[in-house]
This record gives sequence, structure tokens and C-alpha cells, in this order.
Amino acid sequence: MPSTRRSLRSTALAVAAGALVALTGAPAAQAAAPLEIDMATSSEVQDFYGCDAKVGDTYSMGCFNDNGDVFYTADWERDSMRAAVHWRLSDGSRRGLCITTKGPAWVPTVGWVGTRLACDKDLPEGKRVEIRSGRCDGTINSCKKLSHYQDWTAWDAATV
Repeated sequence: MPSTRRSLRSTALAVAAGALVALTGAPAAQAAAPLEIDMATSSEVQDFYGCDAKVGDTYSMGCFNDNGDVFYTADWERDSMRAAVHWRLSDGSRRGLCITTKGPAWVPTVGWVGTRLACDKDLPEGKRVEIRSGRCDGTINSCKKLSHYQDWTAWDAATV
């Protein structure tokens, strides 16, 4: 008899939970899009303040230019860590990392500055792109997973 009560109680709880989800309109869990990994290569000149979305802190910089769907990243610190732009489409259909292994460069009139490198993507028009920038210790991680990164900036966004 006690096992029958437990079984009925479990069934009632499952039905109540299902009804709550149905009533609140909570979406079903959606699988995340695979993480696209790109090593930043081309060093196109891009004004940080001319970006459609831009993020940065003392460690790294990230930028998205919707003219060509280009992500830029730069490492500001001489700390042997990698910098990356983590990007995602707000509808969840695509996401990725644009990673740089090139540290800052010495410019005699300015000092150490981040070398901006680019990842060129082909994104669908009309989508909202969100970016943030972070850093990863490449001596202990592959830097190909989001969990390898730290010191993330806040998110910024633009529409493609």
C-alpha cells in the first residue's frame, strides 16, 4: 500500500509540473548550436570605435562589424594568455569563438597596444549578434571551450 501511495504521489507531481510548464509557456529545452572555433588571422585595420558592437576591458577587446560580418579581437595584456570574442546569434542558431594568440605589440609613440586580428564569417541578414570578450590561459587549456575563459566583459549587440 505505501508503494502505491508513493507511485500516485510521483505521478501527481509529474502531472503538476507538466501543467505548470504548459500554463507558463516556458519553452522546451533547446540544444545549443555547436561552438564554431576560428583562429583570428587577418590583421585588417578596424577602428575599435567604429564597430557596430564593441566590448573591452584591460585584458582584451572584441568588435563586430556588420559590413562583411567580421569579428575582431585583440589582446591588451602581456600575460601569455589568449584573448577571444565569444559571439552568438540571439535566436541560438549559431555561436562561436574568434581566438587570437598574438599578444600586444610595442608602438614607440603609444606603448603596448593590442594587435587586432579578424575572423570573417557569413551570417544571415536581419539576425541579432551578441558579443563579449574574455581571456584564456593557453598553457593549461586548449581555449576551445567557453569554460576555459575568464574575465568576460559584458555583452554588446548589433543587427546583421
